[in-house]
Amino acid sequence: MVGCRLGAALLLVCAAVAVARAEMGYSHTAVYWHGGSPTCALCFGEGKRVEDFACSYNNRGDWNDGQQKFKDPTPADTLVTEVEVSMFGTFNCDPFSENGRVLVEINNVQISETSVSEATNCMCGNCVINVTVKASYQNGLPNYNHQEQNVLSVVTISNAMCLSYVNITLGYTVPKSLVLTSVFPALGPSNGSTEVVVFGDHFTDGTSCSFGKQEVKATRISETELTCWSPSTTHSETVDFYLTDGSGAKSDNTLTFVYYEEATVSSVSPTNTTVNNAGDLLLVNGHNFIDSEPLVCCKFFTSTTSKVSNAIYKADTMLACPSVAWAQAETVQLAVSLNAQQYSNAIPFNFA
Repeated sequence: MVGCRLGAALLLVCAAVAVARAEMGYSHTAVYWHGGSPTCALCFGEGKRVEDFACSYNNRGDWNDGQQKFKDPTPADTLVTEVEVSMFGTFNCDPFSENGRVLVEINNVQISETSVSEATNCMCGNCVINVTVKASYQNGLPNYNHQEQNVLSVVTISNAMCLSYVNITLGYTVPKSLVLTSVFPALGPSNGSTEVVVFGDHFTDGTSCSFGKQEVKATRISETELTCWSPSTTHSETVDFYLTDGSGAKSDNTLTFVYYEEATVSSVSPTNTTVNNAGDLLLVNGHNFIDSEPLVCCKFFTSTTSKVSNAIYKADTMLACPSVAWAQAETVQLAVSLNAQQYSNAIPFNFA
């Protein structure tokens, strides 16, 4: 007969759920600044000659506060998780100021704030170098407008700069729907506080558990495992159990969670056994017992020692508990659990 100790085995089996990794894709676009007059016919050193640009100072071209719009180039129903911005321009154009700091944003969400140490020939304006910044967003780039217009902002926090164009590379994934495979245990008392381990796939930070209409925050352990605590309810009932991700999308499937009235123990017969008499069946009387084998347990314990045996459901007022071997003659406490986790009130039991 399997029993309360099955819990650990179930966790190991469920943890073997395969992980399906989302494949990355990349889309590219570019934005351009105009209006600056090229002053250099040739570029020396590492500079690359361009035909057009604008600057953040002296009204050299249409700077437009460093802002340019671009349309999202990624496929529909994808999630932008990586951003690379390559700026082609001249930097540190004020030789009397500290090295330039540049803030790059998309739709007011910071991509990077970076220091630029390279000094370039800003008198030309059209001899540009490349400065690249990157950022990652596990749950997707916030405020991003998929399949619509977005705004790139390049803000000079210190010093001055000119820009000719910016290449934008967006790494994206196809979001995976939450997969709900199993929960353990799938039942608990109506007063709540059952720690439920959930197995499935594509779990992310921000995932929550719903017990019927009550939603509680989950703790993500991995992409395939999370935990949450059952809320209380007013009575015994079976409710739908499902997950919701940070965007509000629900898991593809729904399981159930059973709430039961808290079990109580009133007496045990016989009230004693010998320390070496493991396996003697003890009849435990009480109320609100349910047939939840193999999770029905009897626990014999003191302040320093605890032993558990697998119980047999007889009726809603009776369980059969095999006794355990005990190290010495003494009075211990006896309690029962219907979910291998939370226990009832305790009554005395004697080992002679």
